[in-house]
Amino acid sequence: MINTIATILGIHRNSYFNYKKQGRPIISLLEKYFTKKDLEEFLESGRVRKLDNIDDTIAISIISFLQKLDVLYQEGGNPDLFYRFIVYYIQYSGSFNDWDDSYPWQGLDEIEEFQEVFYQYLIDSDTSMKQLRHTSLFINQLSRADLLFLNMNILDGFELMFNFKHPDIDNYFFSMHTRSDLLIEMKHGLEEALREVVSANRDDSIKQIVEELIEKTRETRIQAAKISPE
Repeated sequence: MINTIATILGIHRNSYFNYKKQGRPIISLLEKYFTKKDLEEFLESGRVRKLDNIDDTIAISIISFLQKLDVLYQEGGNPDLFYRFIVYYIQYSGSFNDWDDSYPWQGLDEIEEFQEVFYQYLIDSDTSMKQLRHTSLFINQLSRADLLFLNMNILDGFELMFNFKHPDIDNYFFSMHTRSDLLIEMKHGLEEALREVVSANRDDSIKQIVEELIEKTRETRIQAAKISPE
């Protein structure tokens, strides 16, 4: 990996260590987001194939998630319940790592854990059996890829989903809904749920509110860890 990065940057191996010691962002970028195989592929072909169609991949993820979310807007559904769950999950003790600034979603590799938290939230909520069944139908459809996509959007305040532009998404909305109705409904639902726990009279973006909630949650858990008896 070191030699590959040095070759890409046109520097000697010793310069790589100097760059790393100096904290140069290019080193962090290459090491964090690319594997050695990715970088070797770039050197050999001038491309990284997994990035060539990234817009199409994101569009597929958005459409897949929205198709499942649409269940909550059908008769008997309760989308607000899901949006309130998102707020709850951000603050849930098992969702984010205390000591890592990247806030990894620990449920990614344990879909059952995520589902159990959701089911317990539904049981504890004041909701009808019909809504419970309807919402369970939605959560049961979510795949590991959907949870990864949901996690990505929580961490960036749903900025990717709400601001991403792609013709496939436009075509989906033209065929399934009026243009962007489902995204608009989702955005409004999340805004209301998030502002309920922060402040009713704020104009912050979803991104700002989510970032604030995550940081508050992290600070609270770190403080609790410091004062709890060993």
